[in-house]
Amino acid sequence: MHDMGLSTQIGREDMDASGKGLTGGVRTAMERLRIWDIKSRAHSAVDRNLRQAFSELDRLANKLSISDVVIERAALLSAILILLLHILATFLPLLLP
Repeated sequence: MHDMGLSTQIGREDMDASGKGLTGGVRTAMERLRIWDIKSRAHSAVDRNLRQAFSELDRLANKLSISDVVIERAALLSAILILLLHILATFLPLLLP
């Protein structure tokens, strides 16, 4: 999952913005959100490369006023290329003597 350049982090404190403690239901909901926050972060090199490629694509698309169809096609091709390069880098050393 890619966050489109967002970098919000959910802290471990069980307090609201004014410093008051959270109620049981809100505390449970925040714990679930923390878990999703951790799961949504990119941990592998492929995920980091995809995030960087999509951010660059978004930047270029905004500057060049490219249509959504072209952006989606470029994003798909970028993702395929990055995954293929990752597979090649992983298995090529195994194939060489």
